Amino acid sequence: MEGKSKKMEMKMEEKMEEKRKKRREEKREEKRERKGKRKKKEEKEKGRERKGKRKEKRKRKGKRGGKRKRKRRGKRKGKRGGKRKEKEKGREKRR
Repeated sequence: MEGKSKKMEMKMEEKMEEKRKKRREEKREEKRERKGKRKKKEEKEKGRERKGKRKEKRKRKGKRGGKRKRKRRGKRKGKRGGKRKEKEKGREKRR
């Protein structure tokens, strides 16, 4: 009788150990999933922050200079065109 009861005890212990292992694995999986979800959330938030910063920068850049900048831009364009024309005239003269 004693031999049988020891065998039964061993079997029960093994079963319990298996259950514990299974549970441990499940917990590990859950943790991994949660971590993945958290990372995704953080990445999304970072993206949103970056987008906001980009928008702010664009707004700030547009406001700098104002009227003066606009005037200068027009002058610059005109000069560029003139130089090109002069270069073409010079080429024609050389020919």
